[in-house]
Formats: sequence, structure tokens, C-alpha cells
Amino acid sequence: MARYDRVVREAALRRILPPNAEPIAKVAREMQISLPTLISWKKHGLPLEEAAPEKERFSSEEKFYIVAATAFMDATERAEYAKVKGIDIEEIDEWRYACQKANGDQVKEHIRLQNIIKEQQRKIQEIQNEISIKERKLAEIAALELLEKKAAALFGKKK
Repeated sequence: MARYDRVVREAALRRILPPNAEPIAKVAREMQISLPTLISWKKHGLPLEEAAPEKERFSSEEKFYIVAATAFMDATERAEYAKVKGIDIEEIDEWRYACQKANGDQVKEHIRLQNIIKEQQRKIQEIQNEISIKERKLAEIAALELLEKKAAALFGKKK
């Protein structure tokens, strides 16, 4: 007796239950599931997430595993795998593309942020240099004023 995982059962039920309502015999033949098994599944049902859109029936993790599982399969093997899982080959191709592009934007964003950080650090350094120059000038002016006051007090000159 073959045991089917939840994904296969849900895919089969989605096909035989409304709104799709495909003939049970056709689904049994295409998915290679015995007719009595499908009839039993239809009779007892499984909790389906009716609110979830069709494209959302797999989690991100499941999509990744499906892409990984089909990565080195030829077209025939992929078609058979997709049929058993109740997935369109186009969906697998979309998921593969999404996986391939998943980190591309993050890398670009990371580089962009690194460049912004470098530019900000350069501006901070420029400002710190300006502050340092101004502090030295202020210290020099303060020292000159102090010398001027001492000289005036020493020599009796008044301003």
C-alpha cells in the first residue's frame, strides 16, 4: 500500500473538489493514485486552506526543496515529478528563478549601503578635520588675547 505525503493528497483533492471538479478517474490516472484511494480521500477529505490562493499552497521552504530536488533532473523526470506533486512545471521554473535571484538584490543593496557608509565616514572625517583646525585657531586667538592682556597689564597700556 503506497503512502502519499500531504502535498500529494492536497494536490489531488484540489483537482477533484470544486471549483476544479476534475473527473476522479482522470486525476487517478494522471497522478498514478488508485481510484479507491482518491474516492476515500474525497469522502473523508483533508483540512484544506481554502482561503490560501492556489500559488500559496507551498511554503518557501517546500518550494526551495522542490527546486533543489528537480535541479539535476531532465525534462522528462521533472515532468513526472511535477505530475506526482501536482505542480505545474512553469511554477517550478518560477521558483527556480526566484531562488537564483534571491540574494542578488541583497548583495547589490549591501554594496550600496557600504558605499553610503564610506561616504558618510569620509564626510565625518572632513568635519572632524575642520573642527580640529577651528579649535586650534580659537586656542591661538585665546592665547593672543591672553598675551595682549598680560602685556597691557605689564606695560600699562590700555585699550
